[in-house]
Amino acid sequence: MYFNASFVTIWLCSGGIIQLTRRSNGQKTVGCFTPFTILANNFLPLNVALAVQEIMALDLHIMENGQAKEWIYAIDSEKWVLFNEAFEKFAAKSGLVIDEYSDTKFSSGLQNLIDVIKSVAPEYGKNSVVFTEFISVLESAESNSKSVIFVGD
Repeated sequence: MYFNASFVTIWLCSGGIIQLTRRSNGQKTVGCFTPFTILANNFLPLNVALAVQEIMALDLHIMENGQAKEWIYAIDSEKWVLFNEAFEKFAAKSGLVIDEYSDTKFSSGLQNLIDVIKSVAPEYGKNSVVFTEFISVLESAESNSKSVIFVGD
C-alpha cells in the first residue's frame, strides 16, 4: 500500500509496519513504525509521545570511483550509541559529519577519525573491544591507502 502527499510518502511494510519518508531535499526515510505508534504519537504531546527504538545501520565500504564497493564493517544501533560521541567530536574538529542517514566519503584523512575514536574508546571500558575492532578496520584501510565510504540508510 502506498500514499503520497506533498511532504511525506507512506509505504505499508511487512508485518503491519509503516515506513515514513519525508520529501524535502530528496527522499529520506524517517522511520518504520507500527500504525498504533504513529497514531498514538500524533495525538500525544511531544513530552509524552511513545519512544520507539529504530533499528538502523551504517555500513562502511571500500570506495572505488566514488562508489561503495566491498563491504568491510557494519554499525548497528547498539554500536551507533557507542560511536556517536566520537563521530560528533570528529564533526566538530573536521566539519565532516558521519550520521546514520547519509553517506560520508573519505578519500584521505582517515587517521584523524582514528585518533578521535581512540581518544573516546577508553571511556567505554568493557565495550572497548568493539572500538578496537572498528579501529583495526579503519587502520587497515588507511595503511592500504583505500578510500572508504560510510553508507547510511
